Amino acid sequence: MRSLRQAGAVLALLLFVSSFASAQRRAGSSGNRPKVLELGTDAELSIGLDDPGYTSVAIPVSMVRIGIHVTPAFSIEPFGRISYFKLEGFDGSTNYDFGVGGLYHFSADRTKSQTFVRPFLMLDGGSNQDSEIGVGIGLGWKLRPRMNGRLQWRTEVNLFSINDAMSLNGLFGISLYPR
Repeated sequence: MRSLRQAGAVLALLLFVSSFASAQRRAGSSGNRPKVLELGTDAELSIGLDDPGYTSVAIPVSMVRIGIHVTPAFSIEPFGRISYFKLEGFDGSTNYDFGVGGLYHFSADRTKSQTFVRPFLMLDGGSNQDSEIGVGIGLGWKLRPRMNGRLQWRTEVNLFSINDAMSLNGLFGISLYPR
C-alpha cells in the first residue's frame, strides 16, 4: 500500500512539473513572462502529531528555497536541506529533504502584504533510511516588502504527512529578490 501511495505522489509531482513547464513555454512565447526570482530560507518549528510525538526546532536556517514566479500570482518553489547527525558511540547519519511547492498568492500585487497557499511534495531520506515521499499543504503570509521590494519576511503554518505520520509545522523566513 505504501508503494502505491509513493507511485501516486511521484505521478502527481510529474504532472505538476509538466504543467509548470507548459506554463513557462506559454508565458515565454507571449512575452509576458515575469522576471521575478525569490531566494529564501526559513527557520522551522515542527511538532509530531502521532505517538510518540516529537518537537523539533531549526534556527536560524532549516531549508533553503528558490521561488520562480510563473505569473504574478503563482510561483514554483523548489526547496531542500542536507543534514548530518552523529551520536557518540553510534554511526553518523546523513539525511536529506528535497521538494517542490506551488505558491498561489491571493493577491498579485507584490508591493503589499500577500496571503498564499502552498501545496508541496517532499522526498525524505538518508544514509540510514529508505527514501519516502510526503505531501503537505501550507497557508502563509508574506509581509509588505522592504528595501525597495528586495527583502520580505514570510510566515507559514503547514500540515505534512509522510509514511503514515503527520506533523504540524511553523516556518518563519526571509526572502531576497535580486534584480
